[in-house]
Amino acid sequence: MEHLTKAQIDAIKKCSNTRLIAKLSIVGYTEEQLDVMDREALLQAWATCVAEGKDKPLDPVKPLVPLGYHIELERQKVEFEKSKFEAQQASQVKEHQMKLQMKQMEI
Repeated sequence: MEHLTKAQIDAIKKCSNTRLIAKLSIVGYTEEQLDVMDREALLQAWATCVAEGKDKPLDPVKPLVPLGYHIELERQKVEFEKSKFEAQQASQVKEHQMKLQMKQMEI
């Protein structure tokens, strides 16, 4: 802990054991390693990680598919929604016509 600032040391000491375990597991400690550590060992391990810069978040993961507007995909979505709407309308018209025919047969 000698390579850390007072603020870093204070922040580390304020961490609960659960938080220390969570942070250490993120940087690569296994569950077996963490199970045998007492509070002092957890504090020392996390202090070492902070001193080595392992406490910094990793670079954000870049998506496999570039983000943005895909005009062809959007066109296909619109066409699908349009055909679905038209099918629903046709179904409703048929249902209405059948009801009318049933009423005419009753008269």
